[in-house]
Amino acid sequence: MLGKDTPEEPLASKKHFPTAFERRLDALVADWVGADATPGVLGKFHRQPRQIGVAVERFLAKIHQDGDSLLERIADSWKEVVGEQTSTQLKPLEIKGDTLVVSAMNQTYLFVFQQPQMKAPIIQRLSELTEGRIRDFRIVSQGRR
Repeated sequence: MLGKDTPEEPLASKKHFPTAFERRLDALVADWVGADATPGVLGKFHRQPRQIGVAVERFLAKIHQDGDSLLERIADSWKEVVGEQTSTQLKPLEIKGDTLVVSAMNQTYLFVFQQPQMKAPIIQRLSELTEGRIRDFRIVSQGRR
C-alpha cells in the first residue's frame, strides 16, 4: 500500500518504527497525494521520538514552579541572599503567598532584620532570585510560624 511503512522498515528518519496511528496517517496522505508518496517518504514529516530525559526535565520544570521547590531554591541560595554568617541565624521556613517566613535563631537577628534598611536589600535579592514571586519576608522566633 502506498505511503505505508511496514513494521520491518523504519521510517525515513531511521529513528523509530511507525506507530499504528502514523501508518494510518501515511495511508491517508498517500491516498490524497497519489502515486508520488512512496513508502518511507512521509516518515520524515513524523514527530521525532524524545528521550525520556527530555520529558522528565520538562516535567520537573513544571514542578519547580510550585511553592515547595521555590522554597528549596531559596534555601539552596540562602547564603548568597543574606550572607554566610547571617545564614546560620536566619533560616527560610515556608512561603505564604508572596511572603517568605524566616525563622530567627536569635532575638537580636529578629530585631535587626526587621529594620527597613536591613530588610530592603534582602527583599531585592529574594525578588531577583524568584523572578518577582517573593515580595516580602517576615521573621519569626524559632519554633513559630
